[in-house]
Amino acid sequence: MKKIYFNNRFIGITDLDDCTQDCSVEQITVTDYKDIPNLIKYFEESPSKEALILKSADKKALFEAFSGSFKRIDAAGGVVFNGKGEILMINRLEKWDLPKGKVEKKETVEVAAVREVEEECGISNVILEDSITTTYHVYFFKNVSVLKKTYWYQMRYEGVEPLVPQIAEDIVEAVWVDKNEVDQYLQNTYETIRDVFRQLNVRK
Repeated sequence: MKKIYFNNRFIGITDLDDCTQDCSVEQITVTDYKDIPNLIKYFEESPSKEALILKSADKKALFEAFSGSFKRIDAAGGVVFNGKGEILMINRLEKWDLPKGKVEKKETVEVAAVREVEEECGISNVILEDSITTTYHVYFFKNVSVLKKTYWYQMRYEGVEPLVPQIAEDIVEAVWVDKNEVDQYLQNTYETIRDVFRQLNVRK
């Protein structure tokens, strides 16, 4: 199931035969994709709903139709480990986050992921390793609804450069976090970031 986050709530996109979801979560079978804008509005205007599941016989087509209601942006970032097994995290807009940013024109997501990590944290020669997952979230910019797809990679850093947060990107702190202390930081983060760590743990 694809989860598209609206802050820490989400709309899920899945198949008709997906019976794994909590029965307490409202589930709607979508037969006419023209209904999607109204379903999105319904969810946005129902703040008490933690989630809404949209189901279709063609999950891929449903997601493409859903995406058509937004401006789409691709981004990329990473979970970076140093030689001590510590994880690189940043503080942006009073939330703990992972370094990431927009994919530029004619740039691959892999190149973008490394570039954004290096730019946002002031380090170089970051080594790209494996793909972890992709996440989706919706935000609003200048009255435009944006759907951002972020590609996440595991990375490695073997240097000793001091971390320099990119202030121009609203990053006030960049730190190496002991893996045993990560949960403390995840108490003040976004649900998409928690998803990245959940997928990282599954892969390990």
